[in-house]
Order: sequence, then C-alpha cells, then structure tokens
Amino acid sequence: MKIKMKKRDDGFRGKRGMGQFPRTLPKEKGRVIVHNHVMHTVDMPLGFNGFRAWTQIKSNKLVACKCGWSGLSHYRVKGLGSGTSVSAAQMEKAMHPLLRSR
Repeated sequence: MKIKMKKRDDGFRGKRGMGQFPRTLPKEKGRVIVHNHVMHTVDMPLGFNGFRAWTQIKSNKLVACKCGWSGLSHYRVKGLGSGTSVSAAQMEKAMHPLLRSR
C-alpha cells in the first residue's frame, strides 16, 4: 500500500524530522518561523543538539530573532535564549565536555 503524503506549505523542505531547513517564509498570512532556545550555529540543521524550529501564528509571546539562522526572517520565544548564534568552534568547545563524559 502506498501512502500519499500531504503537500507541505510551511516553507520547510523534506519530511518532518531531523535535517529540515526552511527555504521560504510560510505562505499562510500571519504565520512565522520560530526556533527554540538551544545553542546553534547560523547553518545548524534541525534536530542537532535538540535544536528545533516550527511555524506558528505570530503572537506577543514572540520577538524577532537576529541570530542569522536560515537567512530568513524568524522569531524566538520572548525571554528564552540569547537571540544570537555561535561559531562552529564555540559549539565544539561547548559540546566537548559532554562528549568526554561518555
């Protein structure tokens, strides 16, 4: 049996899950791209280190994010995270103690 996938119109490419990356802004009026507070680089794929993004209707609980991730206009939840991205070297340095503890 072949399962037909519903066409996505939220700006993300690929199947839902790890590695997605938005390439366009959502088409639905009032809907924006939002990401979580997890430390990330400007080109980090979704799923790595718990980094997630989604689309939702814009609300007063969101603030414009200037971190540079995805190259598209996007938001973060107000009061969570720094609103900045880190370099790959900074990410590696932050992750290194976690990797040694295994």
